[in-house]
Amino acid sequence: MTIQDELELSYYEDVGPYGEDGQMRLVKDKRDGRYFVKKTRTVYDKTVYAWIFLHPVPGIPRIRLLVEDQDKLILIEENVDGVTLEKMIRQFSAQITEESVIKWMRQLIALLKYFHTAMPPIVHRDLKPENLVISSVNDLYLVDCNSARLYDGTAERDTRLLGTVGYAAPEQYGFCESDQRTDIYAFGMIFNYLLTGGLSRQAIKEGKWNRLIRKCVELDPENRYQDVFALEK
Repeated sequence: MTIQDELELSYYEDVGPYGEDGQMRLVKDKRDGRYFVKKTRTVYDKTVYAWIFLHPVPGIPRIRLLVEDQDKLILIEENVDGVTLEKMIRQFSAQITEESVIKWMRQLIALLKYFHTAMPPIVHRDLKPENLVISSVNDLYLVDCNSARLYDGTAERDTRLLGTVGYAAPEQYGFCESDQRTDIYAFGMIFNYLLTGGLSRQAIKEGKWNRLIRKCVELDPENRYQDVFALEK
């Protein structure tokens, strides 16, 4: 950490804990009184965060400061006022309309395009309702990218097994390397969860979106949509 980094961090006054993982704090910028989220990561891919920092996009909290300190990464990020998708499903499911679900899924597709069209592509690898926040104006935000990595294309399998049971594709358990289709699998599981409240691949919502979801969650990546653009066709 440089002296300049230390100076920049000193502007942010700790307010208290943020979230439940113990790695986030709510901080206040002493210069303008605005609130931000301070994240400390010990397992991370700095190149992913650096790319997000340099290429801000709606739907991902803007990174204001990015500092590497020995074996940890410190982020100061935009504070998104909202509720996680998981909490919405558990507590307010009766109020979730299909119109809102489709809006959120389209916004998630836009974020996957953002990652998958990077050079090299970025694979998120841990899309789940806990990492998605619905803002006060009903927009979807992806608030955790700590499992994301640059797609290599030459590895036989992932070096670290990451993901969340229920949303992780089969290849994330060490069968082959994760790629863009891994995120498409998670997209399908989230979509179905929003429509049914369940995580079973055997209980896909009947109706208009059944075929799309089924293709997203095929066990074999070769049988899924091969890229995120195909989801819009």
